[in-house]
Amino acid sequence: MITLKRLEANNFKSLRSVTLAFPERGNVLIEGYNEAGKSTLFEAVYVALYGKPLVGEDSTPKRDEVIQHGQSRATVRLIFSVSQQELTIERSFERGKSQQAILTIQRPGMQPEVINRVRTVDERILKELGNLDGDSLRNSCFVEQKELGRIEALSFAQREQAIQKLLGLERLTRLLEQFKFRREHERELTLAQSYLKLARLQAEVRAASTEEAELAQRLDAVRIASQVKRLTDLGMQKEETEKRLRECTVRAQEARERLNRCVTLKEYVNQCDQVSRQITDIFRARNELGRVAEELARLDSIEQVELPQSQVHLRDVSTAAEAVTQTAEARSQVQEAEEAVREAQRQLKVLEQAGADQHRKEEELSKAQLRVGQRLNEAEAERQRIVRQLNDLESKRVLLGRAQALVRQWESASEQLQAIKQNISVAEFRQQELIKLQMEMQRRENGARDLEAVVARAEQEMQKAADSVRLAIAYEAITTWVRLKSVEMALGDYTTQHTELLARCREAEIALATARTKTRTPLLIGVAFALLAVLALILGFLWLPAFALFAIFLSGAIATWLWFFRTRKSMQQCSETLTQRTLEVQRLDMQRQAAIQTGGDPAMLGQCEQQLRAANVAVPSSFESGHTLQEELYKRLGTMEGQHALQEIAQTTRDKHIRLVEQVKQARSAAEVSRRDWYLAQQSGNQPIQLGQLKLQSAEQEKIVATNEEIARQSLVGYVNWPTNSNTLQTRLSTCQAEVRSAGETQERQELASTKLIQEAESDKSNAVLALQQAREIVSTQRASDPVAQLSRAREHLAEVETICHQREEATRPLLRKVNLHAGTEVEPERGRAEARVQALQKELASRPLRQEEYKSWRASLTDLQTSTTSLIGGLLTSLNRLAITGLPHLPPKMSNSDDFPLLYEQALATTLNEIRKALQAALIALNEQGTRNILDEALGEQGRIKQQKEIVENDIKRSEQVIDTILSLRSIAHPSGYTNDSIISCWPLVALVSSSEENQAQEKLERARNQLFASRQQERQLTIELQHPSTQLSIEDCQQKVLKLIEDREICICATRLLRETHDRIARRVLPITERNMQPLLQQLTGGRYRDVRLTPEENNGQPGEMDYRIRVWDPAARRYVAKNLFSGGTRDQCSLALRLAFALATLPQELGVAPGFIFLDEPLSAFDAQRAQALVELVTTGTIAQQFNQVVLISHQHAFDRAAFHYHVRMEAGQVVESDLPDSEAVAVDPIQLQPVSTGSE
Repeated sequence: MITLKRLEANNFKSLRSVTLAFPERGNVLIEGYNEAGKSTLFEAVYVALYGKPLVGEDSTPKRDEVIQHGQSRATVRLIFSVSQQELTIERSFERGKSQQAILTIQRPGMQPEVINRVRTVDERILKELGNLDGDSLRNSCFVEQKELGRIEALSFAQREQAIQKLLGLERLTRLLEQFKFRREHERELTLAQSYLKLARLQAEVRAASTEEAELAQRLDAVRIASQVKRLTDLGMQKEETEKRLRECTVRAQEARERLNRCVTLKEYVNQCDQVSRQITDIFRARNELGRVAEELARLDSIEQVELPQSQVHLRDVSTAAEAVTQTAEARSQVQEAEEAVREAQRQLKVLEQAGADQHRKEEELSKAQLRVGQRLNEAEAERQRIVRQLNDLESKRVLLGRAQALVRQWESASEQLQAIKQNISVAEFRQQELIKLQMEMQRRENGARDLEAVVARAEQEMQKAADSVRLAIAYEAITTWVRLKSVEMALGDYTTQHTELLARCREAEIALATARTKTRTPLLIGVAFALLAVLALILGFLWLPAFALFAIFLSGAIATWLWFFRTRKSMQQCSETLTQRTLEVQRLDMQRQAAIQTGGDPAMLGQCEQQLRAANVAVPSSFESGHTLQEELYKRLGTMEGQHALQEIAQTTRDKHIRLVEQVKQARSAAEVSRRDWYLAQQSGNQPIQLGQLKLQSAEQEKIVATNEEIARQSLVGYVNWPTNSNTLQTRLSTCQAEVRSAGETQERQELASTKLIQEAESDKSNAVLALQQAREIVSTQRASDPVAQLSRAREHLAEVETICHQREEATRPLLRKVNLHAGTEVEPERGRAEARVQALQKELASRPLRQEEYKSWRASLTDLQTSTTSLIGGLLTSLNRLAITGLPHLPPKMSNSDDFPLLYEQALATTLNEIRKALQAALIALNEQGTRNILDEALGEQGRIKQQKEIVENDIKRSEQVIDTILSLRSIAHPSGYTNDSIISCWPLVALVSSSEENQAQEKLERARNQLFASRQQERQLTIELQHPSTQLSIEDCQQKVLKLIEDREICICATRLLRETHDRIARRVLPITERNMQPLLQQLTGGRYRDVRLTPEENNGQPGEMDYRIRVWDPAARRYVAKNLFSGGTRDQCSLALRLAFALATLPQELGVAPGFIFLDEPLSAFDAQRAQALVELVTTGTIAQQFNQVVLISHQHAFDRAAFHYHVRMEAGQVVESDLPDSEAVAVDPIQLQPVSTGSE
């Protein structure tokens, strides 16, 4: 246990020279006014232990800030003990120099150990304190001023770190570090896994390379076989293509001749369109001519009527505008005159205010003189009043003591009377209750009998519904049985047909296998002859007689290949037969499946028969008997609802029956309970006799209470209002005693306050004299400017200007009415509109010459268009007559272009043109240009397609031959003399062993092999580069063993780490419930029993303590729920926070480690406590749990609202020095020992 022994501080902040010898056990009260240095004692202990100050000017305090202002050096020396050893730490601080520290450790029976270096001293102290650092001490046994909510303000990580330090969990942390599977181990495991993967990839590459070579050779043979078959097909396609090409050429020539005539007729149609456009221009020219004539007529009207009227209106508006401008100038002069009047009035008002201010200050001077005398009289009166108050309070205290005894006698008698009245009420209630119980018993027995009758009816309905459901289920089952039976009869011969078809399939498979065996012999012989022919050909270039052998071998190869093709054709026929048999089997299966989907699976007959038996219906022996049974069940069901509806009804009746049975049971049980209650009530005795006796006792006790009440009331007349109680009198008596003490202090304060008030009154009098002189000077200055005369002149000028303004307004109104305006603001916009109107009309008149020229131009254009259109129509008719076009009209005669018949000639020309267009359209329809063009397009398209097909066929032949040559060259095989099947097989016999239909399958296999080989090589190359491994082969077994060993090591580390982490978290999480359990009695004592229950866990976690939340929620009896701390008053919040701080300290200090602090500092915890709760805190730290847990309790306070005698020792400080202390001079002095009972242990 850590206990403090002695503290010495010189020039340490506000402490000058302080020496405190702490008792080994006891509680100490340190008191004094603000800034007396009380809290600095707390900081001196902290700095002595850890060498760094708590607070400073900046966020990070500096060590020089602990030196007192005006001093150059500060020292602090602390002697404390840890278990059996004593430690002395002395630190000195000098401005501009580093800190100096000396640590002396004294163990029993050993030489002292001295440590000098600051860092070594700090580390050694931390080690001796069991790694209890400064933050941990502040979170537990250092309760600082204004830091009651420190635990709540900590973040989750900070609180977890603090608990870890306080509980001494560093050993588990070190074990976690030891069992950690480190990065180098992970890298070693990854490297071993990479080598294992590389060994497997090397094996995959070797296998894939061999497979890829075999598949590539087979794919080339398949491609050659495919190209040979393709060359045969392409030759036949080429002959057919040439024949079709000749037929298409003849059809295209005929279609071209008909299209040439259509083109000629279309040119004449285009000429008709051109003439039609000219006729449209004629109509447009005539419309424009009429429009220009109307515009000329409108310009004449503007010149004669509209323009003169607009000019007259403009002149009237301009005259009105000049009058409005003069009126506005007059109004501006009126406003200036009004402003001058207001200025004169303001100066006059300032003069009046200055006079009033002078008068007010004269009154203030008189009041100040009266106040001086009044305060002298008040001081004397207050002194006499306080003396009288002291006498009255003393006499009141004596009388209240006597009255308290009398009130207690009256309260005792009243309590007895209340108990008798309560017994009377209970007796009356029991009598009424007995009557009610008898009536309730009869009512419940009648209800039970009624419910039994209802249950009998519900049981009959349930049985009837169950029979209906059983019939419905039987009908549905027999219907399904009949349908499935019909399907079974329809599929009766399926098994026989299926067996026969399977036998045929097997025969076809045997035949196909035999044909394939027969195909191999000519293929091998043909390949041999082809190879011999190739060798003979090569030899023939060297020795001419070898060409004879070439011819012999070639003939043998051709004959062998013809044999091969015949056997191959037989094999294809066998394959087609097998395919047909397989399709027949599939078709039969599909028919069976369709029948099952339509009528159902016959295998479900057994399930239907089980349903019939369950419904107590016999299973039919045949299809006919089943159909008969179905009809009988249908007749029995009649018009009943469906099965599901009947089941719902049955379930409803069943539920109703169960519910009614339950109600009957409840009714019977309730009736039995009523009968038992009535019987018990009768056994309690004769209620009327007992009630009479209680009323007599009540009357006698009332007389006693009245006598005691009168005596007590007479003793309290003039002091306390009646009724009252002993607790109230005790409170009044305590208050009276406090008032006696307070009155003496008030008398001293009143004398000081009276002197201060008299001085203030004298000062106010001097200030009033000075202010009066200044006010008189201001009044003299204002009167010199004569503001009354200025106001009179300004009013005369205002009257003259208003008269002029009124005359101008009267002259303006007739002018505004003349131009139809109502206000002067409308004049300028109206003049702008009038000017714009006149200018627009003049601009339109200026365009008259242009309109006249435009009229002449359109008249000439109309004449020219009529002439040219007539000549075009005549030429068109002449040309069409030469082409023998029927249905052509005659050219219309020329009409005079008079005003009476303006449109007749144009309409005649349009009619003639329409008839010409109809004749041309009839000729084009007869030629059917689109049909002819389609015929030509089809012929040309087919011709092009045929030519393209021919070129494609020829190119395909060349490409196929090139493909064969390329493959043979790559395989180093001699080229054949021709590209027939026999010649190719003679060169490469492998071609005979493959089929052209295998190309896709072989290509897919080769692609998969190559992709696998490429991927394996890529992965091998990448891993080889990453691992910097030479091209040597690896052993898979060796690599596998190494990987398994490293994985086993990792699993061991993970398991150990998980166990240690769970142990660490379980220990840390115990702190929250222990803190909550410790906090409840502390909070109850601090709040005087007002609040008894508290929770530190959030509601959404269901009270689980694993989250370390530490947000306080207090049970509020009024709200009947847990309420957050911030909803209470400031004092209650501080009491909750203090209770949490103390409970947290009790829960986290490691008692069993031997290094738990045996001291606790409470710095100003009473600032928000009232007298009652302050006394509760004092009892807690002097005789309660805190005193039992900590040997040394130090309370710092400047208040006296508690019993100071409760503390063993007292220290009073002023100006940084101890002015009064009863601490022991020697370290051996101690108070009587206290039996400690720890609330909890900090760790497991």
